[in-house]
Amino acid sequence: MNYHFAKFRLTSICFFGFSIMLCQQILGQKETSDNDKKITAKVFPYINYSRTLELQMGVVGSMMYRLSEKDTISPKSMSGVMGIYTTNDSYLVGTFHRWFLKENDWRLTFYLMNGTQRAQIYVSEVEQPGFADYASNITVINLTALRRIKNKWYGGLGFIYNITDTEFEDSEEKNENNYLGFLVQSSIDKRNQIYYPTNGSLTNIQWNSFPTALGNDEDINIISLSYNKFFDFSNNKNVLAFRGHAEFGLGALNFERQVVIGGKDIRGYSDGKYRGDAIFALQGEYRLNFNKNMGLVGFLGAATIFGSINDEFNGKLYPGIGAGYRYTVFKEDHFNIGLDGAIGKDDWGLYFRIGESF
Repeated sequence: MNYHFAKFRLTSICFFGFSIMLCQQILGQKETSDNDKKITAKVFPYINYSRTLELQMGVVGSMMYRLSEKDTISPKSMSGVMGIYTTNDSYLVGTFHRWFLKENDWRLTFYLMNGTQRAQIYVSEVEQPGFADYASNITVINLTALRRIKNKWYGGLGFIYNITDTEFEDSEEKNENNYLGFLVQSSIDKRNQIYYPTNGSLTNIQWNSFPTALGNDEDINIISLSYNKFFDFSNNKNVLAFRGHAEFGLGALNFERQVVIGGKDIRGYSDGKYRGDAIFALQGEYRLNFNKNMGLVGFLGAATIFGSINDEFNGKLYPGIGAGYRYTVFKEDHFNIGLDGAIGKDDWGLYFRIGESF
């Protein structure tokens, strides 16, 4: 582990501790009326399982609040902290914040994460094809600010700092990279709600850049496009949601910047086998609220990748199908947590959800 990584990891742990103390201080000031709380706080366990990380256990604390009592137009802001440990000796600690200001004219997001991920990469173009294990020490800090340009259209800039220290098992290969970059984002948000939209749409276009002018070893540029659409049936008891997503690098990407099928696009893949420079995915999800506090979801989708080191993976269709359970933790804003199970091509995954999948 290099000096810069150790120093920044210590900073992230200190910041994480400060966030916990800040949350405790704010929570001590919350009011007692359920309907009129200035701050609503929840602490809930995190439990999950994947074929790569194995059993994952942790705790998540989050709170919702208004930055200004006079501002009733902005959605509620959210802040939280989390800590997760896995039985394959990976871990993650972090803090996340989402702020809405000035009658929703400004939207700010900030997160800081530090952890170790022990995972694997599949290599076919060798004498004995199979998975190769690796361990990545990762610290990420991101701050993004969006400003309303006109009506539902937002635009803004972000700052990204990523330290990655990756070692491959049974190999002398080691990647130590510090990424300093920026992002440019444009968003058209026509959703009727932020945390649980039942109609409308959300369009996002984002450019992430890590230029050599900022001290990076090589120029890296990543473009991502997404479109989410929501349809309401039976007075919010049934919601049909669709998502299309594309992400690709301008030129070849190094190992840490590549995309992997699994997670948000598409669920059902957890062993990290399908990795490349570009991903295209389309999925649909049906959300049934059979109780004011509980719901079920069913989803189906497919993705494809390009730019994989395994040529036979490129351009193939990788479907995913599954179902999940939702429980509303912040009732006024219909903010859910839940658990999804999904099956993919020769793979499967379980996913603990904080909020909706999209």
